Amino acid sequence: MKPSPNNPNDQTPEASSGDDWDDAEGFTQEGAGTATVLPPRRVAVDREGFAVAENFPSRLRLEPNVARREAGDVRAKLDVQEISSRVFRLEQPAPSWSLKAVTPMVFQERGSQKANSNDPRSEDHDWGIAHKFPLRWILGITIGGAAMIILCLALLPYINRSNAVQTSTANNNLRIVEEETVEGIDGLNALLPMQPEAEQIFKTYASAAVVDDVIGLLRNPSMVEKTVRKHWRPLGISRDWVPLQDTTWQVLRSNKTIYGLLEGRLPEFSKFSAYFVRRGSHLQLDWKASTGFGTATFDELSKNHGDPTEIRGLISRNTFYTATWSEQKYQCYQLLAPSGETSVWCYVRREDAAGKACANLFQSGEILEETNSSQKVTLRLERGPEGTPPNQWLIGELLQIDWITP
Repeated sequence: MKPSPNNPNDQTPEASSGDDWDDAEGFTQEGAGTATVLPPRRVAVDREGFAVAENFPSRLRLEPNVARREAGDVRAKLDVQEISSRVFRLEQPAPSWSLKAVTPMVFQERGSQKANSNDPRSEDHDWGIAHKFPLRWILGITIGGAAMIILCLALLPYINRSNAVQTSTANNNLRIVEEETVEGIDGLNALLPMQPEAEQIFKTYASAAVVDDVIGLLRNPSMVEKTVRKHWRPLGISRDWVPLQDTTWQVLRSNKTIYGLLEGRLPEFSKFSAYFVRRGSHLQLDWKASTGFGTATFDELSKNHGDPTEIRGLISRNTFYTATWSEQKYQCYQLLAPSGETSVWCYVRREDAAGKACANLFQSGEILEETNSSQKVTLRLERGPEGTPPNQWLIGELLQIDWITP
């Protein structure tokens, strides 16, 4: 056997003829000084420190379990059983059809195209190039346009004449009506600028202390003097009082009477309404209309007393009906005193002239819409049938719309 090469790092001494191998049976105590001695057997110790004997075999022999085949052994054969001869492949086979061949592209030169004059999208070869029109064309177009305009203007009267309404003289019932002058328009215009004079007359009347200072300011003094001396009372206004700036002046007409109405407030802030009528170039105060005078007071009328021949008040529609005053025959109204403190019930027969005149006060326009607003009127009253309450009266006549003296 070829010895192994020397290893400089191996410190093992070389074997000699006197070395013993394999086991220690031949060793004796005499030769203990020179022979190799194994270490003493290990003693096991438990947890408490006592020695425990171990049953280790005195010798350890290793023998392989591999069975060796001898020369005369018969080789055993594997019994192979075929289940299926079909082989499953993991990869899909290539498709049986052939791919579509790609048609090679061949470049063809575009031929020249002629311009199509019928195609509005086509471009002319001289597109974008400025052209100069002949001078005779420009003059011809200008003269032709001017001639067309002049011809249309010349024919316009004939066209309008043919479209005009044809009137027949035989069946012509229409006539031209001249502008009608409003009756009394001169009187209305004359009263408009007379507010300062009306304020001065009312200031004198309000500050008068005796009746004689009033008579000269009134309308028809000879007719009302007796009544005024009986019913007039001084207002107790200072002579230094001047009507306020918010005093209004209106020019109105009632039937054929044109009058002016001055409205404002007294020093104690009570309202006043003064009626004026123009006589010549001066104004006169209508005392009855300004004071709301009546031949009987409303206190007397509420007790069925007094003279009801001339009563001024504010009338309004109402619906208070009784067995005596039935709704089928009468129309109910409420008459309020000029002071606004007392009122009485008034009835009028629907078919009488007074009933129709009162109904017209609360109708306006062509549709005849009814209104419930109060109206100033001057009435002649009559006593109702026997047994009626004292504050119910019959309207005999509508003397005047508003309070102005007729």
